[in-house]
Amino acid sequence: MSLSQEDRDFLRDEKSRATTHAAVVKRTAKAKAAHDIWSAWMRWQFQCGQMNADGSFTIPKEKVDRWQRQMTTEFEDLPAEEQKSDFQVADEFMGEF
Repeated sequence: MSLSQEDRDFLRDEKSRATTHAAVVKRTAKAKAAHDIWSAWMRWQFQCGQMNADGSFTIPKEKVDRWQRQMTTEFEDLPAEEQKSDFQVADEFMGEF
């Protein structure tokens, strides 16, 4: 038994919607993980510095120096302890990927 053109069109459209829905769900989960990582990092930064009376924020020089070094260093070149921290973040926030 063959399907009518209408049935074939319907099945094609349903498959497309299901694929699109799955892609949206996956992309949303990735965006949530990115936001969760960023939020955790911002909470950490605000614990490391000082809020000023004018609403600005001061980060201690040693943190600035360390974070600038880390952001310009490839993951593979980080010390083992710093790689461990990144693995912990990956496991916590990105385990499902």
